[in-house]
Amino acid sequence: MALRFQRILFIVFLWLIGWWGAYAQASLDTSFVANARENLDQGYTQMASSESILYNGTEYAPEKKAYLKGHSYYKTAHELEGKIYYHNTWFPNVPLQYDLVLDQIIVEHPTSEFKIKLVAEKVKFFIVAGHTFIRLTPDSLKTTTLKAGFYDLLYDNKLQVLAHRSKRLVQQTTDIGLEGKYVETDSYFIYKKNIYYPVDKKKSVVKILADRKKEVQAFIRSNKLTFRQNRETDIMKLVQYYVQLSG
Repeated sequence: MALRFQRILFIVFLWLIGWWGAYAQASLDTSFVANARENLDQGYTQMASSESILYNGTEYAPEKKAYLKGHSYYKTAHELEGKIYYHNTWFPNVPLQYDLVLDQIIVEHPTSEFKIKLVAEKVKFFIVAGHTFIRLTPDSLKTTTLKAGFYDLLYDNKLQVLAHRSKRLVQQTTDIGLEGKYVETDSYFIYKKNIYYPVDKKKSVVKILADRKKEVQAFIRSNKLTFRQNRETDIMKLVQYYVQLSG
């Protein structure tokens, strides 16, 4: 059983090595990959044998106001089963919530009613609801539109498409009292030739793919891509087509 799990982890880390190097320009701690490989070579993989590793964050106290509509979490207000690489330790089955206002991973302490915010800087990546979120820490000395945080790695094949998912709390005073709701915003980026480009409308995407502009524009027309209601899907379709053209 242990050998089988080590094989699974080895596959995971090989996958990580494939895309992690692309983020060197963002000053990531790529040494974790080397350390992980060394542990595997020694036939040893640190696992979730100590709950104290996972539950060493700070207490989480969410907003609880009757007038608030919606929630601050990714997908659902309920816990989702996820996988986390935290403190150089692999936790494969963790009930968690991802707070998009705070950009924090939340876990419930198993022996108390407290919820814990994990130390974001110690999370290399996590997987939840079929999405892989990686932590990027851009170098403050480099020109970049990225800010430190978790990014949803949507596509990774020569180019990368990432989404930064966030929510903000909007409150206002009305005739009947306070009202408030959570508003979600998704920001998209294409990573090409060591540069992160923010993209939103058709023009910004085509500009990045300008070396195949004629074919790209024809694909947009034939597939009726508008980059409005289905922006994420349209960006993905166009980037995938561009990569196919590039061979």
